[in-house]
Amino acid sequence: TGLANTSHWLFASDGVYIYSFSIASNGTLKRVSSINAQQYTGTNYIEVESLFLDHTGSTLYALNNDGAGNLAIQFFKKNSTTGALSYFGTTTPGATLEAFIGNNVYAYGASCIQLSAVWSAYSRSSDGTLTRLSIDPTIPTNPNGNYCPDGDAADPASDLAVAFLLEGAPPVQLGVYTADSSGNLSTNSTYQNMPVASVGYPNRLLASPAGNLLAISGDQGLQVFYFNGSNPITSYTGLIAAHAIYDLSWDNHNHLYAIGSGKVNAFRVTTTGYKQASGSPYSINAEAITVLSK
Repeated sequence: TGLANTSHWLFASDGVYIYSFSIASNGTLKRVSSINAQQYTGTNYIEVESLFLDHTGSTLYALNNDGAGNLAIQFFKKNSTTGALSYFGTTTPGATLEAFIGNNVYAYGASCIQLSAVWSAYSRSSDGTLTRLSIDPTIPTNPNGNYCPDGDAADPASDLAVAFLLEGAPPVQLGVYTADSSGNLSTNSTYQNMPVASVGYPNRLLASPAGNLLAISGDQGLQVFYFNGSNPITSYTGLIAAHAIYDLSWDNHNHLYAIGSGKVNAFRVTTTGYKQASGSPYSINAEAITVLSK
């Protein structure tokens, strides 16, 4: 499953097909085409787990899962006139949900597998193809054990927020890395300057469009932090939702949307205050969310 959108097109997957919908000025959707993504995997058991776009919206990426934890990314070119997708390649296994930094060239993912850090990094070419980069970022040390990364989010510049678990268990601490011109990541994060989140096991990290706020969700709720570029992330809110949250989306007007536990939560969050929208949470059993700002 998965959702992604540009200003004129919505893309949705049921795990096998990816559907293209046109978006009218009043938000009405019309299905215009579909493509069987599974046929390009060579099997009938690999499914689309999530969808994401590059910053220009010209290439749609589908993260595929074979059910055994082997993830790869398919590339689809978008026809700007019809919304139709055309397949043109796949990465080798070893991917995760990647986050593009502001230059739209480098994308990163961080995950924890059997208490071992697994980093994935890609360079995007002008045609949208992703090429694997070999990186081995330094991980902060802790006198009480080893950190393992478990999720990341990029700001509009060159910074990457990373969630760390100590010995694979909560609470999460949040570090920050900065990419150089070659795509290598460096950090000044330490166990002393990484703030602690109260969300339990992390599910999703997402920076605000301005890049100055970082939302993190987990099986215990949702929290927002100040994202300070390459400087340490700092605490802001406590839990603003106290149930499992699986996916997040920001619009361009300081609104944060969160889904999980059969609910959709909506908040207005700025650097100086936050408030839940009237009527929120709404009883909607959603599996993915994407937001088009107007």
